[in-house]
Amino acid sequence: MWRAIVVSVAVVAWMGGLARAQTKAVCEVVVVGTQHFISDMPEGYTPGHLRALLVKIGADVAAVEAPANVGAPWEYAPYEAFQVTRPFAEEKGWKVVPVGWNDDEYGQAIGAMIGGFQSAGKGAEYQKVEQAFGKKANRVAMGRCEGMNSEESLRMWRDYHAALHRMNGGETAWEALNEKIIENVKKVCAENAGKRVAVVFGSAHAYYLKDHLAKVDGVKVVEVGKYFPLTVKEIEAQTRPVDYVKALRLLNFESLAPGARAKLLGILKKVETYREFANDYHYFRGKYLLLTGAFAEAVDEFEMAGKAGEEAVMAFDGKARIGEVARLHAAVARYHSGKKEEGKAGVEAVVKDSKTTEGTKTWGRQLLSQM
Repeated sequence: MWRAIVVSVAVVAWMGGLARAQTKAVCEVVVVGTQHFISDMPEGYTPGHLRALLVKIGADVAAVEAPANVGAPWEYAPYEAFQVTRPFAEEKGWKVVPVGWNDDEYGQAIGAMIGGFQSAGKGAEYQKVEQAFGKKANRVAMGRCEGMNSEESLRMWRDYHAALHRMNGGETAWEALNEKIIENVKKVCAENAGKRVAVVFGSAHAYYLKDHLAKVDGVKVVEVGKYFPLTVKEIEAQTRPVDYVKALRLLNFESLAPGARAKLLGILKKVETYREFANDYHYFRGKYLLLTGAFAEAVDEFEMAGKAGEEAVMAFDGKARIGEVARLHAAVARYHSGKKEEGKAGVEAVVKDSKTTEGTKTWGRQLLSQM
């Protein structure tokens, strides 16, 4: 009898150990929906929001939207992926794995599908699908981190793509693309049993990832909603001074979008408070003035930035030599102020300078061809 009891206890202990081993073998996955230009510091979803969310998730691995099927995935990654997610995850000691997929023919396939709707007399139906999606998007706080990761947002995208599937009479290029992504994520999960993986992707993909990963053996999908809300204190703690510098990216375009002036002025004032970013401040304030037609003032700002040492690089990207690009812009500002010959000569001087990097020289030559 005692032997039977001992054997029973041993069996129970063995089974308990097996159950624990099986529990440890499960890979936990948290799907995080993002918007790719959070580096522009939109009010509801800044880099600070994403970092604060990732801190609360506390993953071991970050599976991100960079294509796994190309030789240089980070050159194809969305701005948010290589500017925020990747460096932050690496700082935390997480493994970072590209799990996206690059398909050069994807855009053509989507265009052909929509064209097919028109040819098949489904143009009106397609417009109704788009209109219904637009109405739902207006109700969902799509520009906010929590709204983008809400069940309402997932349902909105799920319904939209289901409608396209139905109209297409089968699998769409969107679904085929996501199947490739799912296979990549499944491989990461299989290689990281017992660990937690944060899958960080554009929010349109979030529902597809969650729905399909929930069906995979050895994978447990953890609801991202459990990590909300994010407090102001948590977001502020994960917002870095350089985030404001990177948000000046909008000044690299040739015009300012309506309503952008006030926002950019606010960001410039914030950057001005950090002495370590003085060169970037003068450079980007010069670009702001250039875009608003204050050419003489722009020249002064670019000249201030142009005093940076020969090897000084921009905090904005950590690559461009701020002195040479500022001198180039100072010449452009002079040209637009009416001093065309002086401006042109300034560009030529930068191009002919043996110390100027090839990238800036190429840019200068392009400017000269337009003058």
